[in-house]
Amino acid sequence: MSDKIVSKADAQGQDINNLLDGGNAYAEYRSYEYMLNFMRSTDIRSPAAYNFCHGVEIAGVAIEGFPSKKNKKKGESSIYYAQTKTPQRNKVIEDDWKTLQGFFEGQRAILEKEADISAPATLDNLKRLCDYLQMGRVEQEAMEFVFCMELSYMLSNVASDLCNKPGAAGAVIARMLNKDAQHRNYTKALSPQGKFVKFGLFNDNGAAYPILSGEILDKIQTPGLERDDLIKIMIGNPADTELDYEDFEYLGDELEMICNTLKNAVESGAKGVNVLLYGPAGGGKTELSKAISKKIGLALYSIGEDENLGGEHKINDYDEDG
Repeated sequence: MSDKIVSKADAQGQDINNLLDGGNAYAEYRSYEYMLNFMRSTDIRSPAAYNFCHGVEIAGVAIEGFPSKKNKKKGESSIYYAQTKTPQRNKVIEDDWKTLQGFFEGQRAILEKEADISAPATLDNLKRLCDYLQMGRVEQEAMEFVFCMELSYMLSNVASDLCNKPGAAGAVIARMLNKDAQHRNYTKALSPQGKFVKFGLFNDNGAAYPILSGEILDKIQTPGLERDDLIKIMIGNPADTELDYEDFEYLGDELEMICNTLKNAVESGAKGVNVLLYGPAGGGKTELSKAISKKIGLALYSIGEDENLGGEHKINDYDEDG
C-alpha cells in the first residue's frame, strides 16, 4: 500500500495555494471525471473498489451518506473502509458506491456551471513541453493525469491507494482514462526507460505512483512559455565561446566535412546524425564543438558535461538545436 497520505492541514494549504494560483477548478473537474471512469469499469466486489473507497474516505471530504456505516469497534480507527493486510472482497456497500457516483457527477455539474474550468497556464506549458520532447498521446494523457493528481487531494489519495504495488500506476491511469486495453502503453510510458524518467519530469523517489518534479513545476509557472524558454528550462543556456572556426582551420578537410554534415542534417531534418570527437581531456574538444556550432549558426547545449577533468570516465553529449 502506498504511504503517500496527505494531512488535512497540508491539504487545506494546498487548496489555498491552488485557489490563489488558479487551475484548481480544472483539476477538480478532471479528477471527478477520472474517478467516475474508474468506478464505471470496476467491479464493486473487487479489492480495487475497497481501496478506492478507502482513498475517498481518508481524504476527509464531507460526502453526505458516505460511508453509510461507521466503524464502532473499540480500539480501532473510525475509518469504515480501513486499510487491511489482506485484500477485501465483497466489502463495499452498494449504497456507498452509488453515493460516490452521485457526488462526483454532482460536483462536475456544479463546476461546469459556476467555475472557470479552462486549463491552467502551467498545464498548457507542460503540454508544450511534451510536444517539444516529442511525446505521444499516451504520455501527454499520463502527464495531465499526474498534474491533476498534484492539485486534487482526493484524487491523490485515491490513486496512491490504488497504486499498491510496483507497476500498478500504468493500469490505474489507464482505467481512470477509460482505456483499460491500453494499460501496457501507460505502464511503459511510466517505466524507467520512458521519457518521463529520462528527462527528469517525474521524481524518482521509489514510490509506486508518479509525482511531477517540483523543480520543473516551479520553472513553468509563467504563462505562454515558448520553445526557447522550455529548452532553457530543460537544458540551460546555449554554450558560448570566444574562439572561432578559423582558430581550428589547421584540422583541414575533416573540419569542413563535419560542418557540412551537421548543417545538411539540420536543413533536411535528418535524425541520428552524430559526430564523435575523441581525444584526451583538456585537448579542446569542447571548444571545437562550440566553434563548429557558431560557424553553422546553431545553438549548442552541453548535457552531462563535468568540469572536473580528472581521470574518471565521462561522457559529453551535445544537442545541436536547429
